[in-house]
Amino acid sequence: MAKVLVRIPGVDLARTVRMIDRLGVVGHPAREIWQAMALCGEDGLVRLEQAVADEPDPNGAGKLLYEAAPDRGVTALRDRIVRNGHAVESSDCMPLRHFDENDVRVLIDRFTSHPDRSNAQLLGWTGHDLARAELLDGKWRGHPDPAAREAVVNGLRALCPRRPDKDADLAIIGFLTDDLSPTVRLTARNTAEIRAHMFPSVQVWLDQAVPEQLLLEDTAVNSSVEWTSDVVADRLRNGGSGLRMALELVRQRPDLLAVGEIKDLVDRVANETLAGTHGIEVIYMLHDLLGMPFVQRCTAALNEDRSGVLHPLALSLSLKVSGDEDVYTAVAQHFARFPEPIAQPALANYRLPPTQRAHHLVDLLESLRAPHTEAVRMWAGALQDLQISRLDADEQGLRRRIASVTEHLLSLLPERTKKAPE
Repeated sequence: MAKVLVRIPGVDLARTVRMIDRLGVVGHPAREIWQAMALCGEDGLVRLEQAVADEPDPNGAGKLLYEAAPDRGVTALRDRIVRNGHAVESSDCMPLRHFDENDVRVLIDRFTSHPDRSNAQLLGWTGHDLARAELLDGKWRGHPDPAAREAVVNGLRALCPRRPDKDADLAIIGFLTDDLSPTVRLTARNTAEIRAHMFPSVQVWLDQAVPEQLLLEDTAVNSSVEWTSDVVADRLRNGGSGLRMALELVRQRPDLLAVGEIKDLVDRVANETLAGTHGIEVIYMLHDLLGMPFVQRCTAALNEDRSGVLHPLALSLSLKVSGDEDVYTAVAQHFARFPEPIAQPALANYRLPPTQRAHHLVDLLESLRAPHTEAVRMWAGALQDLQISRLDADEQGLRRRIASVTEHLLSLLPERTKKAPE
């Protein structure tokens, strides 16, 4: 609607802004309202500035303001974050890269006084050398509060979201291997494993840091120590680093699964994994131990998830299980609900014939009965990544289906939007 109205000479843009603003009252997604505001000239930019100042979560308004008017975007977010002490989420983090040294010093003071996740991420998103030095300071590795150590892991991830950073990534891996808190280790593990799948160099650093631990596991499995069922059960029960050791032993000696207590404890670990408690390596081990029944449980958990904590599970399935149409659909639907940078390559590279993947993505797009921007962006992007023009089999059938689903998606839009020249 905004795209059409702003092209009509004489339209009152202030009235247009008020009209669009009212859509939020009836439940229209805030992010789409801000996208429309960004098209409405000065009146729209003023409304975006107001959103940055007043909304509990600007939900992308700051980023859109910055893209339309960079200086105003940085100023608005500086006022919100530095002067007024309010936070933002990742959708508005881009302008923080332009905060100056004085701004960063304020954020450092705030973080050292209250080392929580929000303050750590704000510091990391600045990408400033002072922020980097603070987050990499060794004092945080020994901080007595595990919540502060976990916050540092989130801050390090925010510091370099789109590129590898050896010092930051090794620090994250250090929390993974050495921290005493299972919660901190899990956050570090999920962060390191996701980054390793995004950046090959991080995978190399992860492999270099973890082999000693794996060597200990191999030594334990093959040593003269008597690994009785009671010892294995104890390690499964207590978790920590002993959990992976015990799972590795059971993987090499599947006869242990015949022991009732061990079978029950492995099932408990599987249940914890389906709730988002364990990382990718544990998921791989459970897959090897439990096979397709575990995959089916994972698929059901992804379909039912409304918390957004199962990214490692979705990523693991996309890498470990090939050629399964149900898995592909579950992963695609999960990442549409909870977008992550790793999602699109996971969908585009899944080991299912490209033509089948394309048809599944079209099926998902056809299943929409109401506008769903994130889902369309995710699935259509994965469809583009398949490079339909290079598919030999059923190419014309795919083209007809894509044309048809495009018409279907357009039919879901409001009437005035459908009449836009685009």
